[in-house]
Amino acid sequence: MVKYLIPFLWSSIILGMSFQEKHIEDAILLGLKNNNSKAIVKHFGTTVSFFINGEDKILNKFQAEKVLSDFLQNNKVRTVEMAPHSKKGQANKYSLYTVKTNKDNYQVVVKFMEIKGEATVVEFKVD
Repeated sequence: MVKYLIPFLWSSIILGMSFQEKHIEDAILLGLKNNNSKAIVKHFGTTVSFFINGEDKILNKFQAEKVLSDFLQNNKVRTVEMAPHSKKGQANKYSLYTVKTNKDNYQVVVKFMEIKGEATVVEFKVD
C-alpha cells in the first residue's frame, strides 16, 4: 500500500506546484496588461531581487510595489505576451514576458521558487 502511496504523493506535489506556477504566470500577465502592480506584487516573497531602470536592488513588498507602480504609471502597457518556455527539470522556474508600452518595449523576467509550499516570486527584472 505504501509503495503506491508515495508515487501518488510526489505526483500530487509536482502537479500542485505546476498549478501554482501557472496561476502566478497568469496573474502576472493579467497584472501587466492592466497596469496593476498590486496584482503582481501579491505573489512576491517577503523580499525580492528587483531590477528596473538599470538598477538592481533587494526590496521588500511595499518598496517593490511602489517602484513597479511608478514604472507602470510612466509606461502604460499596450500589449503583453508570455514567451513559451520549458520548465521541466529546473529547480528555479522562470517566466518571460514581452511588454510593449507607450514609450518602449521591455522584456520582463520573473523567477519563482517554492517557499513554504507555495510558488513565490523571488526575482523580477524589467529590461
